[in-house]
Amino acid sequence: MMVLLLTVGIVFQLSESRVTCRNDEGNEVDWYILYKLPLGDCSGLSYLYMDESTNGWKLSRNTIDSSSGTLANTLEPLLDFYDRQTEGFGYILYNDQLEKKAVSPSFGHSKGLQLMYIHPYAYDHFIPKTFHMELQNVAQMTGYPTEAPWFSVEGLTSLGGNYFSSFAKYTRFHDDLYSGLIVKYMPESLYVKGWGNKGGSVLLMSNCSTRIPHHVYNVKKVQLWKGLR
Repeated sequence: MMVLLLTVGIVFQLSESRVTCRNDEGNEVDWYILYKLPLGDCSGLSYLYMDESTNGWKLSRNTIDSSSGTLANTLEPLLDFYDRQTEGFGYILYNDQLEKKAVSPSFGHSKGLQLMYIHPYAYDHFIPKTFHMELQNVAQMTGYPTEAPWFSVEGLTSLGGNYFSSFAKYTRFHDDLYSGLIVKYMPESLYVKGWGNKGGSVLLMSNCSTRIPHHVYNVKKVQLWKGLR
């Protein structure tokens, strides 16, 4: 199973379509990170790109909604599936901030892999009956933890042999993701850049408590690319 930070889940079993990460040129890569730049000095659709070959961030020549950019290339199997369904292919699209529909706050405001713990609002999906029942439940929005622990930490290994850690918490965890969970597994302090809804929420302060193994610092400003902040 592969999940993108765009809150799109693509799952497959021996599908005819090859589901993999692809860069701006359409070439396969083991992993990548996109950072969409905010509206201000740019259009709000520009993005920075990073994979293991770029040696850091680079500004993409495409926009996030481009039909030939990284996202479009990666999601091509999904777009093809809309035109012609292939055996062994499934997907879940989820978002708790739909443009024309209010979503209950019980659903996770999340981008991540461990779908049961983040309890996503799946607004579109297709999960074949041959897939695991857990995926069926998530797609029907009935899959979520019913007992402790209210969090999960999983190790993931990519096809290229790179190791990643995935952290997820359910609403009943009742603590911050970074200072309450992630920092306990880190060898050093964390620097976190969060965000809030305009006038609707307050960013968490830095946590330097002795009750956690390392500090969690609230980053107020990030220098992104050629003067963009």
